[in-house]
Amino acid sequence: MISRRLLLASLLVAPSAARADTLIYRFGQWYRIPGPVDAEDGGETTSGRIRRPMTPDDATTLDRDDRSTYDLSTDAPDATAPRGDVATGADDADRAREEAVARRSMSPIPRKVVRFEGYAPGTIVISTAKKRLYLVLDDGVSALVYAVGVGREGFSWKGTETISAKRPWPDWTPPEEMRARDPKLPVHMDGGLANPLGARALYLGETLYRIHGTNQPSSIGKSVSSGCIRLANSDIIDLYERVAVGATVVVQ
Repeated sequence: MISRRLLLASLLVAPSAARADTLIYRFGQWYRIPGPVDAEDGGETTSGRIRRPMTPDDATTLDRDDRSTYDLSTDAPDATAPRGDVATGADDADRAREEAVARRSMSPIPRKVVRFEGYAPGTIVISTAKKRLYLVLDDGVSALVYAVGVGREGFSWKGTETISAKRPWPDWTPPEEMRARDPKLPVHMDGGLANPLGARALYLGETLYRIHGTNQPSSIGKSVSSGCIRLANSDIIDLYERVAVGATVVVQ
């Protein structure tokens, strides 16, 4: 019999229609993350807290074929992540399981190729109005289109930057102004499935903004963040592998 540990890097638990919890197996134990309460993004957020370690027998619903097995709620604007009271760091086996889950986390809006002119190959153009990211392909007249989540009212921005760094499974250190708005946020969170930055991050110039993944794919296509551009984990992994440091990013 295949080990439950291998089957489920994260388990969806739905005790009621109004709330959905998640089980995540990390660092040798199962942890429950409560369903979303209030959430804001940006450095990208949450207000849940990891509770007691659990065993798989605590789960009431196990759906390992769900594309978004660690999606905490299908209609919440953002994810619920721990407050830092879970062990940090991940061994190779944990990371491999998380990588497999992330690659299966699909956007509700699939990628496609469209005609797109006026920019050099390799340029990323983000339309905040359409909530789409365009990666100009080598022919210079077409682009691969990804659906994205963008800044909510009061947090959107426009401008041109370059990709200054790329990070797999980025850590998250909420900026001081975000922690001032929500003092319960962690000072720091290691990268992983519970981290709101998702599986990859592309850093934009010297700003605090990033193009990154998300552990809440249901937020794609919405205005939910504090200015960062988010993609489903499978999409950010694909984009990450296509672009290089130094690429131009135009936000419209």
